[in-house]
Amino acid sequence: MLWLFLLPLQAVVLVILHFCFAFSRLLALLRQLSPFPRNSSTSSPLAPTVYEIEEARKRWKKTPRKLSVLFAVGKRWNVASWRRGSKDKEEQVEVAKLASDIGRLVKWSDQLGIEELSLYDERGILDRQAQSIASSLSTSCIILQPLAESPAGFQSFKIATTTRRLAKLKESTDTSPTRAEVDSGCGVSDSGGDGAVSPPPPSSLLINLLSRRAGRPQLARVAQELAHGVRKRTYKSESLTTGVVEEKVEKGTFAEPDLLLVLGGPYLRLRGFPPWQIRLTEMYHHPSPDWLPPPTLAWPVLRRALDLYGGAQMRLGR
Repeated sequence: MLWLFLLPLQAVVLVILHFCFAFSRLLALLRQLSPFPRNSSTSSPLAPTVYEIEEARKRWKKTPRKLSVLFAVGKRWNVASWRRGSKDKEEQVEVAKLASDIGRLVKWSDQLGIEELSLYDERGILDRQAQSIASSLSTSCIILQPLAESPAGFQSFKIATTTRRLAKLKESTDTSPTRAEVDSGCGVSDSGGDGAVSPPPPSSLLINLLSRRAGRPQLARVAQELAHGVRKRTYKSESLTTGVVEEKVEKGTFAEPDLLLVLGGPYLRLRGFPPWQIRLTEMYHHPSPDWLPPPTLAWPVLRRALDLYGGAQMRLGR
């Protein structure tokens, strides 16, 4: 007769355990849905002031020179587009959102002194719409090097940065220049004025637009090229050392990023990001549920990634 008493007790225990598990999952989802920290003092997460950025930099031991951002691009909640089956229109919506995120990221990269910015999405939208992305930036930035295809399977272009140019201008004079500082959308620039010295040539920011074809397909192409060279006796099989293979893989590719920010997705996935270039890269993941549109790249998100990198110890195997 004891089992008649234990059976309801077991059912009650199981119900309580399931409730606790469901409640913990709900809390985890609510944390993912909150894109900004509650104690953030930033008045506008999408447009922090130069003072706020400088205050954040004081907490960091170092800042990355080469930054990569992986956009976990997903399905958009566009009912009208879904009914018409218009994939092109849906992609244009994605491009507009990505262009807005990239425009802010370029401005922050300029102010932080980042020299190379590599952007990736697994669906290849950035690669297919590279011209549109470059054109959206050309309205507020000076294009120093036009969009070009790399032999490693990605596209890149170079823009002029203005914040570092202004810093060099201030360092080159004993007194501050009389030019008024204006926000051009690509950092801080000068608007002209009497008695100001001519600024030095602008610094530059290299922007790489990556897709899956720059990852494992590129490694396969290198392997096929080396195998073809051995068959044609261009290479000797005994001469194909690790150094030779590494040189072939890295030829014409982008530099290894110091920090990789993975934006979106419930858990950390590289989604086909080129694996050879992230051997010593610090990673930060900003999660979001798959059933919601991808999160917006806001300053608090980037700041938390930079907080992680700024406090990390790079032992490099030692």
